Amino acid sequence: RRWRRMLGLTLVVLLAACATWWTLAYLLQRSVLFPRGHAQPDPRARHALPDMVELSLDGGDGKVEGWLVPAPGSSAGRPAGLVVFAHGNAELIDHQVELALAYRSMGLTVLLPEYRGYGRSAGTPSQEALVGDAEREFSIQSVSKSFVFALVCQAIGEEAAKEKLGVDPAEWKQALI
Repeated sequence: RRWRRMLGLTLVVLLAACATWWTLAYLLQRSVLFPRGHAQPDPRARHALPDMVELSLDGGDGKVEGWLVPAPGSSAGRPAGLVVFAHGNAELIDHQVELALAYRSMGLTVLLPEYRGYGRSAGTPSQEALVGDAEREFSIQSVSKSFVFALVCQAIGEEAAKEKLGVDPAEWKQALI
């Protein structure tokens, strides 16, 4: 009789622990998927990119930022290849200065799209918002008069590219190698 009571108590404790775990996972899922608060904007970053054009797109619930870093000597009449770099979950475009400068030194234009709710961009991130923003941001290639040379994505940027553009960045990487 005593072992039945212990078994019952153990089951109740395990069920309570599982219920607590699943409740916490549900409540914290947005902050785990979109850890935007961990990355802080770097005010020096925008000044480190020569000729950088700040883009401001209407995200529906506020402006979404992007940076276009033109290749040296590129113009509408002389376009350069375009690298679109979509950063990872806990990053900002501010953290991609060295990468942008490296691509620029290869004669390529670089587009650094930001995500809704990240950095200085307004709004709240969600899968739907990221996909909508990706569509608007990737269409900027027409503004730069460049052709897309490479699509470089990490984490959430890769998912948005796959869903909205029908592009799998892994296939692009294989094609470029």
